[in-house]
Amino acid sequence: MSFTGEYHHNLDAKGRLIIPARFRDQLGDEFTVTRSLDGCLAMYASKEWQELEEKLNALPMTNEKARSLKRFLLGSAVSCELDKQGRILLP
Repeated sequence: MSFTGEYHHNLDAKGRLIIPARFRDQLGDEFTVTRSLDGCLAMYASKEWQELEEKLNALPMTNEKARSLKRFLLGSAVSCELDKQGRILLP
């Protein structure tokens, strides 16, 4: 699954982010958000995140670049759940 388009949103006073309506059905009620390599946020439906996580965990721990990538993506990942207004709370 991939998402297209560019969206600029601000967090509200409680640290919540509105997820564009066109993505909500594709993501489901629970999904993972992490940093992207280009400074954006990346969202993954549960199944896609699980597949990516398995691929990342298969990378060799002896490779410094692989460890760095794993730390970057996995270390910043958070599980999110949409509220009734289509928002998520970011830490």
